[in-house]
Amino acid sequence: MTLSIHWDYYDQVSRHGDVYGYEQMRKLCADAKNAGVTSINFRVEGAGMSWVPTRSRPVFERFEPGKCLDFVDFSRAPTSTAMIEQRVKVGKIFKQTYERVGNPLKVACDAAREVGLKLNIYICPLDQYWPGVPDSIVEKHPERCIVSRDGKHRLAVPSLAYEENRRWLLDYYREIFEHDFADVIVYSGSHAWYSYPLDVPDDWFGFEEPAVAEYRNKTGIDVLKAPFDIDDYYRHYGTYWTALLKELSDMQRDRGHRLIIGMDMGPWQVYLPAKCGGPRCSWRVENDWRTWTAWGNVDLCVGHQVNMWEYEAWPGNQLPYMPGEPGRPPCEYINELFGSSKDRDFKLWSFLTLHKDRAGTEIPMAFEGTKRLGYDGLIIREAMDFEFDLGWEVLQAYHPGEAPTSSRR
Repeated sequence: MTLSIHWDYYDQVSRHGDVYGYEQMRKLCADAKNAGVTSINFRVEGAGMSWVPTRSRPVFERFEPGKCLDFVDFSRAPTSTAMIEQRVKVGKIFKQTYERVGNPLKVACDAAREVGLKLNIYICPLDQYWPGVPDSIVEKHPERCIVSRDGKHRLAVPSLAYEENRRWLLDYYREIFEHDFADVIVYSGSHAWYSYPLDVPDDWFGFEEPAVAEYRNKTGIDVLKAPFDIDDYYRHYGTYWTALLKELSDMQRDRGHRLIIGMDMGPWQVYLPAKCGGPRCSWRVENDWRTWTAWGNVDLCVGHQVNMWEYEAWPGNQLPYMPGEPGRPPCEYINELFGSSKDRDFKLWSFLTLHKDRAGTEIPMAFEGTKRLGYDGLIIREAMDFEFDLGWEVLQAYHPGEAPTSSRR
């Protein structure tokens, strides 16, 4: 079993409280490798911020308090005075980082290579806005954001139904992919879920003009005026996510590396509000993993939105459309959903969103389940927890070895 750790550079800088450069990165990589980690995944963007200098996109070096577009119910975002002060402070540190260190991703690549640790990156195409972060695509083009069925509400999420949004993202990623890292992990989550309204029906978003028009041309049904099959529409809506993934897969193939797609267990990727009491689902797209893995250089990572390991959490750990029942959590459904390991021609990672106060339970549970159930590896979020709080020694007892030979590449 292989072990991989997420490395959220923003959180690292925030906790360190100063420029986080080569010396700190090299120590992090060395500590991770000594603990049995085989790869570390550097996050290059988040919440509308890029921490990697590129030709096409400004880097995050400032935070502008009070700057917030008029997205529905965005007041639920944590915009406390303490948060604003911390964001302003971190923005200043990033500015100093670019001046003193240069490109953080290049430094991370050098540090990982120096200690012999595989460096991947992870990207979040839908995570393109946070109030106070300037120069985001959402801020520049709110008219190309995800829209409600009645046209009255929009979310702080760029809609992939607009080819212009996909082009913008791909231009940015193409520059990022010029660096000397290995695989790319792509997740469909977004910090903007704080803006998703609670007082709307289920499945209320994802009705942008291009998506509606293309579905009408394909089926003859105008979903804004006539009855329609919501599952069929969301399968259509998911083709835009798949179109972006195909471009990323091709870019990775040209680099000689793989694309790892994050998804939840089950047929649908679900987008829901951050708070309870609202709709079960704001919108969803099909987890079309058979298409994705057929491209030949794609692996999957399942469970990234929820802790899929804990029996005791049932049904609180269950997302809509997710398999599971009392005594059998979602992680157990691996063979029903993906077939046995001997029949898969792609690598299947499990994911653990680690809670520091439950690390003594969650880490052993995730390691045991990953090995027992036939996952090829485990990805844990995130490095900051081990560096600043838990210590890397909590992983050393497990000494994960090589991936099972039954997983063909």
